[in-house]
Amino acid sequence: MANTVNLSRWRFCHLFTEFMGTSPERFLTQVRLEKAKHLLETEFLTVKEVMNQVGMSDPSFFARSFRAAYGTTPGRYRDMHKVEALKAMKRPIEPHRADRI
Repeated sequence: MANTVNLSRWRFCHLFTEFMGTSPERFLTQVRLEKAKHLLETEFLTVKEVMNQVGMSDPSFFARSFRAAYGTTPGRYRDMHKVEALKAMKRPIEPHRADRI
């Protein structure tokens, strides 16, 4: 990112932290975790697939970071929201009528 704005890495980190209140690394991790949370809520993906889609490669770091941010593991979070998603998807099924055949 520093090269993109033609700054040294140190200067970029200093300015970023000054304006955003957090380091670029922590900010990026936060953005990735928010994206992972959204994917776990809305998509039927494995935790590993979500982790890869958000650009994280270390499962331990991903799980620790997710738990620190949201108070539960990614797998439990997905399972909680999968049940809610399935409930929302359930629609009353029209009974089969023999007279339609």
